Amino acid sequence: MKQNFFWKKTGCAVAALILGITGICSPALAESSTGPDIIVESGLKTSAEEAAPYRAWKTDTRISISRERDLLRESGMTLDAWDEETARMKQDGLSDPYTEEAFLSADPETEILRENGAVYYIGSSRAFAPVNDVMEAYRTAYRLIDLLGGSENMDLRLWSVLTIDNQTVYSFQQVSKSETVIGSTLKIAADPDGRITAVFSSIDPEGAEKETLVTKAEAEQSVREHLREEGNSSEILSELTERTIRTEGDMSMLALEDENDDVLPDQVLWVVYTANDMQDQEEYSFVAHYVQLDGTYMFSLPVDEPGSEEALQGYKKYDVFAGMTSDEWTGEVTDKDGETKTITVPVMYNETDGLWYLGDADRRIAVVDYATAAYQEDHPLKLVSSETNDGWGNQDLFMLYNYIQAMDFYADMGWNGPDGEGTDVLILKDLCTKDGTPYENAASLGRVECWQMFGYTSPDDETSYRLVEGFDVMAHEYTHTFTSTVMNTNLYENDLGAINEAMSDILGNLAEYILQPGDDKDWLLGENTAITIRSMSDPNAFAQPGYVWDIYYGPRTDNPNDINDRGGVHSNSSLLNRIAALLCRDHGMSYEDAVDFWMMVACGLTPRTDYVQIEALLQWALKESGNEIYSDELAALIEEENLSRTELPDSAPEGRALVSLEVPDSEAFKDENWGLFSFQFNKNALSEILSTSIKLMEQMTDETVDKNSIMETLEAIIENLKLDRSRITLETPDEEGPEGMIDPIVDVLSESVGKLLVQNNTWKVAGTDEMIMVTEDLPSLYVLMNVTDSGTKINGLAVLLNGKWYDLGGIPGIENALKGEAAPEEPAPDEEALPDDFIEHLKSAGEMLIDFVGNMIENRLFGDGEEKSAENHVVNLPTKGLEDITLIN
Repeated sequence: MKQNFFWKKTGCAVAALILGITGICSPALAESSTGPDIIVESGLKTSAEEAAPYRAWKTDTRISISRERDLLRESGMTLDAWDEETARMKQDGLSDPYTEEAFLSADPETEILRENGAVYYIGSSRAFAPVNDVMEAYRTAYRLIDLLGGSENMDLRLWSVLTIDNQTVYSFQQVSKSETVIGSTLKIAADPDGRITAVFSSIDPEGAEKETLVTKAEAEQSVREHLREEGNSSEILSELTERTIRTEGDMSMLALEDENDDVLPDQVLWVVYTANDMQDQEEYSFVAHYVQLDGTYMFSLPVDEPGSEEALQGYKKYDVFAGMTSDEWTGEVTDKDGETKTITVPVMYNETDGLWYLGDADRRIAVVDYATAAYQEDHPLKLVSSETNDGWGNQDLFMLYNYIQAMDFYADMGWNGPDGEGTDVLILKDLCTKDGTPYENAASLGRVECWQMFGYTSPDDETSYRLVEGFDVMAHEYTHTFTSTVMNTNLYENDLGAINEAMSDILGNLAEYILQPGDDKDWLLGENTAITIRSMSDPNAFAQPGYVWDIYYGPRTDNPNDINDRGGVHSNSSLLNRIAALLCRDHGMSYEDAVDFWMMVACGLTPRTDYVQIEALLQWALKESGNEIYSDELAALIEEENLSRTELPDSAPEGRALVSLEVPDSEAFKDENWGLFSFQFNKNALSEILSTSIKLMEQMTDETVDKNSIMETLEAIIENLKLDRSRITLETPDEEGPEGMIDPIVDVLSESVGKLLVQNNTWKVAGTDEMIMVTEDLPSLYVLMNVTDSGTKINGLAVLLNGKWYDLGGIPGIENALKGEAAPEEPAPDEEALPDDFIEHLKSAGEMLIDFVGNMIENRLFGDGEEKSAENHVVNLPTKGLEDITLIN
């Protein structure tokens, strides 16, 4: 189960750690345990007044999802007949395969696109036979198998049928040994006349192996044999046997601290029912037995009725809505700026205990405590409650109001709940680590047991991010569940995760523009919270790339982890974000048309759709959503962003530097978890600090401050830099200068220091031995860092000074911090913590910094105001010293 967070604070965390802070939060998984009990907690308070209603919007977009069991019921076929027909379609398809020659012969203009030799897209062609129902879609899927790289041994299961406007998208998932093959999906899109408009594929040939899958009768026989061994004489209720898609994972997976956060496959299982004869479970009428497709008996579960959510998922469902009646709270909430507005949110009342609960019994949403569900034994559900209907937290009210608007935004298009199937929702309050440290973020936590789950942090203090106040943030998280559902999960790494994040940014912002319009002209994300996270129209402003191999671009890596943002899923999302923003802002696409377009895009996504593949999908979606008039503009934007560029660049754009490091073949670097970080001064921020500081100094001294006095001060700082073999310290001068001068300048620096450092990072480019990044063409501090597989701990640290790498892991204090130990009070007399040349080179780095600042002063403050353009160049970093790097044990 992947946890999708609104933003990753990885850059901040890395910089902080390098500066001496060792704690890094990381979303992950935990060991499984038993199901929850239901308990309650008391809430807070606010006022009440008349409220504004939720705002509906008029849209022609219609989208819905059907699963196999829905289609089976609608067909009137028995399960046996259904399976016999799909088996016949498979044989028909395999015996009459589509070939590339046949497509091109029937229509030479047919688009058949490949990446790394595999076909990922086939456009409309006269060679296609019509597809008007599920069985014809099955036959077409198997006719395509060979061309798509599969084989007759491959087993495809109809995963869903999506209907959106004039398109029906038949989605097939590869299944092996009762589990989905992660990322292996085939989608066939057809218009109302059955004409195939496109095929999208991420079929995985390696997942195909010949295996025998048990029939319904054989699954029932497996249950009989198990019952016989248990001495149980219960009869099989054969007419109730069904097949289910089960999402693996229980409440323990909510924890943020386990290092294993791989995508888990879904399970395809037989569910066989018997009458319940267990005296200690008399409240349940049936027992559901679960059998893998290879015939292996798994477990059983007492259930109320066949086909219920708990029966299909194989988890006991704790009905948090039992005994709840619907009501409302109306009153004022206060935003980050101290402004108030009146809203109405649903609440629930339980007459039995006389308590009010935060949630919506009609929409089946409940708010519960995160820490209790994630970390307490047995993972109980602690509902947020109050003794009166005025005890709610300000942020909790914002969250529920915005979350429900996001739900209704999709409901207005016919989408039923987060996953389209009306699954009950738990929203987990106060994300935190196991020790209670808040994790300030908002998240889509995925399907867990019988719920779709989301999480948020809710502090009301002014220092928090207050993310729930941003409707675009809440709609972003809601969209993650929608997108993962229609694309058959997501691998959430590199391009694949960046596109997933972009879909949430795009549809989240469109929802905000339509339902809560404001003055956001720049397509910002989180602008109504205490911290704006991204700009879709100007990515560089928030440390994101505007095109492939722009500054901040993160190349694909073989080692996606939480430190490198899973391969740049939040940073590289800007490539698709910018297209969405400019189509509307600069080219006139309406928000309503944009929603239609991007919903169509979502329906064509497969788990492995990357930036190379998405161009064909975007043009298909533009046409099928009725927005083909923007085709030229879309093509121009795609070209601007170099979306299909996969080769490594050989030069940098003007004013930028291409930085490369060839990773050596040494013992430490056999561990592939190394990242390269560059730290630079933000020119504009530095200029602002210098200008403001000089003005303050002149106001306080009534004298003109020239650059020489500033340079002397900087040089004095370097001279006062004291280095010994255990510590690096800065000696404080005895003289503070003119009375009252230091504090105001410190205030200026403290306000600007967050903007002062620009950090880029890159990891070994997938399939190479190189680390490559594009930076500003400015002096940089380069740091190499090795992390654990999950990115939660640092194993090694090295810094480049004057052409040589130094292993910081061997320096007392730093080494102890990396190990999580206290630093030694005094170094051993014979300990050589710092090499002599390290001290010398560190001072040289300080002198280089003085030169840089001096040039800034010369060019920006005392010169003609024109910034000198740096020459383009490639920085090939040296490898001297890397052979001595060791990892912390």
